[in-house]
Amino acid sequence: MPHLSPLAFLLLSLGATSSYGAPVNEKDEHAANINTPQTAAEPVSQHEHEAVHEQGSHDDKHTDEHGDDHDEGMERILVQSTRLGRVVDDQPMRVEVVTHEEIEEKAAMRPGNISMMLAETGGVRVQTTSPALGSANVRLQGMDGRYTQLLADGLPLYGNQASSLGLLQIPPTDLGQVEVIKGSASSLYGGSALGGVINLVSRRPGDEFAGETLLNLTSKNGQDFTGYAESPLSDNLKGSITAGAHYQTIEDIDADGWADLPEYERYTLRPRLFHEGDNGDNLYVTAGYMTENRRGGTLNGHTVADGNPFIETQNSERMDAGLVYHR
Repeated sequence: MPHLSPLAFLLLSLGATSSYGAPVNEKDEHAANINTPQTAAEPVSQHEHEAVHEQGSHDDKHTDEHGDDHDEGMERILVQSTRLGRVVDDQPMRVEVVTHEEIEEKAAMRPGNISMMLAETGGVRVQTTSPALGSANVRLQGMDGRYTQLLADGLPLYGNQASSLGLLQIPPTDLGQVEVIKGSASSLYGGSALGGVINLVSRRPGDEFAGETLLNLTSKNGQDFTGYAESPLSDNLKGSITAGAHYQTIEDIDADGWADLPEYERYTLRPRLFHEGDNGDNLYVTAGYMTENRRGGTLNGHTVADGNPFIETQNSERMDAGLVYHR
């Protein structure tokens, strides 16, 4: 072996321990010592470059497919209260949505009206306004019930009765979702929406006939029967109908001569038509009928402090109709 100067031996040692290539093992240590040290990384060959590019494209494609599958698996909830038809995440204002699954759960416990469903929604307070008749209104943002607008598919079908007996006269059977806007929405719906808006969105019929019925019996002599049916009527026209019969006897639970559960007898009917044109226009038509006789207060033979009976009755009959056209 030729004699090496200390400087040459130092340069060869640095080349052997360089980190430009793969780590040097013990078997290749002698070869590394006698090779010229590398001063730059070796260029990648064309074949290796294509392999790396193909692998990167495969990873990107896999990521895109995974993202598409994830998006397809997520439920897209469209909000109609803001009159823009946007997805709930794209709304410029805060909108809370009660989904159809939650509505079905609450309807199974109280199918006669929507008061329980709203009472268990965060930030919504259902306040009793007449203990004798059991009527209630909805308060949002701490404001009085008269500042909460109750809508059906964006239409004020319940009028001013929504703040009194409207909640007790609306069955949840045909609801697809409920949208709650907390805060002032007066720019969209006027001064009656200073507290917020509650929009009851109906189900959209499918491509096949479907229906359901619900029968509810309580231990306090209450009965509820509701039915819902939907069907396509033509290629562009679909329809649905909801009917209900509700009855409750007057009940004095604590035996003080005062009705804790008022007596009522109510019947409801609401058909709907949905038309989707070939050019993208949509037409929605609905009509409703409701009749109810309600009685509360003292029971027969009982009086209040002044010695007179206090009997409160309210007989209501409501008919409404609405139309929405989008082009």
